Amino acid sequence: MRRSHRSGTAELFLSLVYVFPFRCQYCGHRFRAWRPGRGDLKQTPERREYERIPTDIIVRLSGLPGSARGRAIELSINGCTVDTDVMLANGAQVEVRLEPGPNARPITVPAAVVHSIRAGGAGLVFTELAAPERERLRRLVHDLAARGGGSGASAAAPLG
Repeated sequence: MRRSHRSGTAELFLSLVYVFPFRCQYCGHRFRAWRPGRGDLKQTPERREYERIPTDIIVRLSGLPGSARGRAIELSINGCTVDTDVMLANGAQVEVRLEPGPNARPITVPAAVVHSIRAGGAGLVFTELAAPERERLRRLVHDLAARGGGSGASAAAPLG
């Protein structure tokens, strides 16, 4: 669970009595919870709604002129950070294929948008994902978080 951004006047007023919005990091469910006596009133949540888990998973990007390989170095149910030699443009849409390990089927994200770029990589936000792939991604992120992150080959369980 991670503190979420307040949305609207009602949540602003609820925060005065220590009721804050939160988001589950594994299923994406957004809810409110009472957190008395905490400094959350003045604390600004991070811009990111989902915590990215450190990892090392091979990715294949397509939808570019051609395709490219890279490594996901951070992963959440909503996106990832990739290291790649290909220069990606902010706002570009790509297909992402995560290859979590030798005993696991790849997870295909048909549409991801390049949200931020940096030398040697980019931050991607997943915008389209079929329900079965979303469930497999959710399980992978949960397993990585339970193990404290790690390489895809050693940390990922088979995701059938």
